[in-house]
Amino acid sequence: MFDLEFIKTINQVIYHVIFFGAIFIPPLFWLWYFRFYDYRHPEPLKLLIKVFLMGFSSCFVLRALSYFFEIPTIYTYISVSWLSSLDKIIIFVAVLAFLEELVKFLILRFYVYHQKDFDEPIDGVIYGITVGLGFATCENVMHIISQGPEVVVSRFATATLLHALLGGLMGAFLSQEKFSFFKKCCIAIRALVLCTFLHFVYNIFVLYDLTGFNIKGETFWVAGIFVILLIVIVRLKKKYLCQPTKKLKTS
Repeated sequence: MFDLEFIKTINQVIYHVIFFGAIFIPPLFWLWYFRFYDYRHPEPLKLLIKVFLMGFSSCFVLRALSYFFEIPTIYTYISVSWLSSLDKIIIFVAVLAFLEELVKFLILRFYVYHQKDFDEPIDGVIYGITVGLGFATCENVMHIISQGPEVVVSRFATATLLHALLGGLMGAFLSQEKFSFFKKCCIAIRALVLCTFLHFVYNIFVLYDLTGFNIKGETFWVAGIFVILLIVIVRLKKKYLCQPTKKLKTS
């Protein structure tokens, strides 16, 4: 009924639909989910897109530099035989976790923080999640190109969500710094340190079966971070919801 060329064409179309769906559906789903908490005062779509693209670009630049300097990623650390196990953990787990969180932190602290539309405590969480999703989307593109669309199934509930959650936590800390009547020192730095540590532990779970039962420990770790972020969101809403708007404005 159908010739071989037609079937090949249909297969290619289906593959590309799955390809682009695997790239964009996970981040769009998580952004919709978290943005639901701010449905009364949604952020400008233009700014969200810009922040998303900045997160995407930061990942691309980081990966390009890694490729240029021939620095292996965490997923290729096994093939690097000239490093000891401790060196691998330091370089591929701690350093990479810090660099990935640092680029997101720089976008949030030195660009988003000063936007006039960052006018509510919950906004920090939304913008942070958007930066994280942009970063994760770029990672998804690279993994799909090298491994195929099916890899996103596992990344959907782990790596993609991890970047979104850690970005949200950073944004929550920055909201505390921006809207607290009594400014606290080093809140932003504490956010970077905390998110780097959480990312570090996630990378450890990716590389090693610490449970001893061949269980994906990173899934439970991300679930725990998810719960932490929800608690932070609830506390932010309770703390600032009843305050007059003028108290939330910053100079």
